[in-house]
Amino acid sequence: MIAKRMAIVLAICGMILCIAGTVSAARVFISNAGHLTRLFLWTLLPLGAAALVCVQVVRGGALWTVWVPVGTLWGFVVAAMWSLGSFYAPGALVLLLAAVAHLVALRAWRKSLLVWLWFIAGVTALGPMFLCIGWILEATTPGLTVGTAPAVVVGSWVFLSTVVVLGLWEIGRRLPLRS
Repeated sequence: MIAKRMAIVLAICGMILCIAGTVSAARVFISNAGHLTRLFLWTLLPLGAAALVCVQVVRGGALWTVWVPVGTLWGFVVAAMWSLGSFYAPGALVLLLAAVAHLVALRAWRKSLLVWLWFIAGVTALGPMFLCIGWILEATTPGLTVGTAPAVVVGSWVFLSTVVVLGLWEIGRRLPLRS
C-alpha cells in the first residue's frame, strides 16, 4: 500500500516536472525566436508519455503500460539532450522512480526481467519514428533527401529485435504446455 501511494506521488511529481519543463522550453523559444516555432511541437511527445505514465500508475495499470512510456521519455531526453531534452530530464528521473515503485506495488517479481525489455523498447522507439518521418518528408517534398544517422538505424534494429523477443515471449507464454 505504501509503495502504491509512493508511486502515485512520484508520478504526479514527474508530471508536474514535465509541465514545468515545457513552460521553461516555451520561455526559451519565445526569448530566442519571439514566438513558438514548429520545433516546439516535439514537446507533445514527453508530455504525452508523462501523462500516460501518471494515468497508468494511478489506475494500477499493467507494467508495460508504465515502462514503455518511461523508456520513450528517456529516449527523448537522450536524443534531444542539446535542445529540448534537458528540460525533461528531472521529470524523466522522477517518473523512472515512479515506475520502480509501481513495480514494487504490483509485486510482479516474475515480470521484473521483462521490465528492462519494455524500457529498451521505449527508449529505442524514436528510431523508427525518425525513419518514418524522414521517408514521409522525402515522399512529400520534391528534391529533398533526408540523411539517416547511424544511431537511428541501430536504434531501429534494437527496437525491432526487442519487440520480436517480447512478442515471442508472449506467444510462448500463451501456448498450452504439452505433457
